Amino acid sequence: MIPKSELIFVYEGYWGDKKFAFGSTEEDALKALERCYAYGEPEEDLEDRLGTHWAIGDESEGWRIVPREVKVQHIDGTVYGSFPNNLPVHLYWDCPSCGYNWGDDILADTKFPHLVLCKHRKNSGLEASYFLVHLSEEDGEKLKGT
Repeated sequence: MIPKSELIFVYEGYWGDKKFAFGSTEEDALKALERCYAYGEPEEDLEDRLGTHWAIGDESEGWRIVPREVKVQHIDGTVYGSFPNNLPVHLYWDCPSCGYNWGDDILADTKFPHLVLCKHRKNSGLEASYFLVHLSEEDGEKLKGT
């Protein structure tokens, strides 16, 4: 049985005090940071890039990954598309706190339950929340192509 909620560690990737990425493991957060638009050396046509160097200590400039214990709620999601058929795959889920319907692109190496974040667009008075999205057995098989 899937628990309704639990405390877990989430790894958040920051530049300064701005969060750019997150993951359920430090490795996942690092991968997400490296795919982020802001990661990379600034160039004339890519001014949004901040750099590739890592902060040393609390006061230096650079990327850092910070673990944080958070309460997450377990929710159901649905996938559309097929990796084996070379179709883009999208994960759809509804935020139980604000009701916003999300559609996220996922990669072939995405693990489930999958960590997601809602910034509560439909209710800006709520603090952003993490959720763990579970798939039905049928959707899990769809991703494998069986």
